[in-house]
Amino acid sequence: MKRLLSFLRRGIIYWLPMALLMTAALARLAIPEVLDRLSLFAFDIYERAAPRQMPDDLPVLIVDIAVAVAADHRGRHPRQAA
Repeated sequence: MKRLLSFLRRGIIYWLPMALLMTAALARLAIPEVLDRLSLFAFDIYERAAPRQMPDDLPVLIVDIAVAVAADHRGRHPRQAA
């Protein structure tokens, strides 16, 4: 019994963070779409405040395909469903 009373007497230093954690966990389970939108909103604010620096040597290659070459392509694309 003493252990239980000692556990309950810990005060606001213990119970407030525990209540906030439980509220956040329950909100994540109850309304995930609202929290997802808030997360994306916060990310947008961070990106506007301090955008990420893009490296100079991006591993991207842009290829320009001529219309004549594209018109020559006959048949289905290999990834198209039959």
